[in-house]
Amino acid sequence: MTHEMKYSMFVVDETPYCLWDWELDKRNLDFLDQIDHEYFKYIVEAHFPNIGGDNSQRAAIVLKTTYHQALETFFTLLFAAFQAPGCVVAYVHKCTSGHLRSMINKIQTGRAKLFNRQGIDFLSWTKISDTVNLVSYEDIKRTEETKELFARLWSRFGHAYLDDSNINEYNSIKHGFRLRPGGFTLRIGTEPEYGVAPPEGEMKIIGDSKFGSTFYVAEPIKDLNENKYKRNFRVREHSVNWNPENIAHALQLLSLSISNIISYVKVLHGVDPKTLPFKRPQSSEYFEEPFKRSTGVLNIAMNHIITKEDITPFTNEEIIEGLKNA
Repeated sequence: MTHEMKYSMFVVDETPYCLWDWELDKRNLDFLDQIDHEYFKYIVEAHFPNIGGDNSQRAAIVLKTTYHQALETFFTLLFAAFQAPGCVVAYVHKCTSGHLRSMINKIQTGRAKLFNRQGIDFLSWTKISDTVNLVSYEDIKRTEETKELFARLWSRFGHAYLDDSNINEYNSIKHGFRLRPGGFTLRIGTEPEYGVAPPEGEMKIIGDSKFGSTFYVAEPIKDLNENKYKRNFRVREHSVNWNPENIAHALQLLSLSISNIISYVKVLHGVDPKTLPFKRPQSSEYFEEPFKRSTGVLNIAMNHIITKEDITPFTNEEIIEGLKNA
């Protein structure tokens, strides 16, 4: 049996690539078949029951870590479906978090003139949802509502993926588990006079959660702009609050979203859409579940200010020389 070498040209955001393979279509469909979107539901079922028990914080961190991972998986597959449906297996290896943030930002700001195989001039969450969610109900209004609900949901997930606190938290988890589990309580009050703490009864809580995390972020020294001193920096403590029940519901919806993307790409490969699942929650109200429970203030970063006047910065050469003499 002879095989013909095949290739697929594609871009990731604006970066061009070309994949070569003897059995390109088969490799792509095999890859789609092995994606386990039910994994995210399993994590919820395995760990959410532990919230409230002795391992509450560990269970909460597992859920939040999986949420970050699910967001990245979802957006990678989503953009692959539009930019490289014929070689998703290659796209996922070349698409970085930087690419994802660039493309999401273009859509969020209405400047998404991204190359796509569907020939859509400007991608929006509405156009993306209309294209991907090949649902058809007897009630036309339910079909339209489903597409609108997913579009709104994906826009909110896009906002979450671009959030600096989420980015820094995820990096702190996946690169060496460099965080402390647990949320924070933030209270404010007016000093009766300078340097005198307000009475306890006058303090008001503006942010409170048992769940969240605290981590350090590497940041530049304020106003130190000279390129020769770019290796001088500080670390700043950041804390974030979140609700694990919100996260659990978000994972359920991300699982459904990923399933729908996989089905859509298979349709583009010639699979009969009637044989593929396109899912949504039974209740339309469920789309709001990931956002219903507020913790008040979501993040804080309260540290001493460090400016270039506070330090004597070193060049690269001075740092190396200092290490030799240490």
